[in-house]
Amino acid sequence: MISVEIFCDSKENCNTYLVMKDDYAILIDPANNVKHLNKYLEGKSLVAVLLTHGHYDHFKTLEEILKIYDVPCYLQKRAKDKIFDLNASYAKVFGCNKVPSVDQTKFVLLLRFYIHLGIQMTVSVISLIISSFREIHCLKIP
Repeated sequence: MISVEIFCDSKENCNTYLVMKDDYAILIDPANNVKHLNKYLEGKSLVAVLLTHGHYDHFKTLEEILKIYDVPCYLQKRAKDKIFDLNASYAKVFGCNKVPSVDQTKFVLLLRFYIHLGIQMTVSVISLIISSFREIHCLKIP
């Protein structure tokens, strides 16, 4: 069965999602305490990170996550550009004054993407359908 954990760093700020099925997981917008996320990831295989957009409150732990887990990070070019711009990402608003030191070889740039979890998230297979110019990437959790 599919389960989704939502992580909040305040009452108003719930931006991180961990989508899991059996022993596999996809992390959407890594912005919360990595130690807390790791508790949920124990015994699971993280297969990908997906960044919905380039605001700091959606990627603030991306650097740490990509150092711990050898997984691809799917994002749009616009999001990538914002990550490395303290003003465009609103990082300064959140008190961050340095751009992340991220291994950009893990980035998979896309034109757009779609997330499909099935009717009421009760389907047996999670599919992330990610469209780019010439191909469709499907990440399926076995």
